[in-house]
Amino acid sequence: MEIEEELNLKREEFAIVPLAWAIELFRGERPQLFSLIRTNLNRRSIQIRLESIPQNRREFESFEFVPLDDSYVLDFSHLKAFNYEARMNVMLMRKYLTV
Repeated sequence: MEIEEELNLKREEFAIVPLAWAIELFRGERPQLFSLIRTNLNRRSIQIRLESIPQNRREFESFEFVPLDDSYVLDFSHLKAFNYEARMNVMLMRKYLTV
């Protein structure tokens, strides 16, 4: 499963909350599912998991933990660093978490 490979989490350690479904027009109209991944692991455990993924298998260059509620204003420098999928997912997660 993609989440297990990309985040190095075991199936029993996370839950998937679907947020939206879309069609990627500029990638051959492939379907795209946006979701929130919930886990009870603390930040340090997640950090260890992410750092243990071999460099050649990582889907990220770097990461940091930021709150997704209204207490944090995601500035342009963060959004600019994200690809379009990540930008959309951040917007959807923030909306979901504040409702």
